[in-house]
Amino acid sequence: MTHINSWKREVKRLTKVDPKISGISLILANRMTHYLILHFLMCFTIYEFCGWSSLKFHLIYAFIGMTWLEMVNYLEHYGLRREVVK
Repeated sequence: MTHINSWKREVKRLTKVDPKISGISLILANRMTHYLILHFLMCFTIYEFCGWSSLKFHLIYAFIGMTWLEMVNYLEHYGLRREVVK
């Protein structure tokens, strides 16, 4: 849900700057849109220069990295709670 929350925060920021911003401008000015386009371009470049197997490796690597980042984020915010063993 990190990407969705980031998208919503960016929409709030943009509407605070200009309350009358249009829907198209909201999408085009949103930084999350820029990051999405950048990642698609990166995936396209990997596929064109290195092939399908390299793109699969990149996507798996990105998924594992995102999973670890979310786990660390969870532990930093909520902590690791253990029951006391008697």
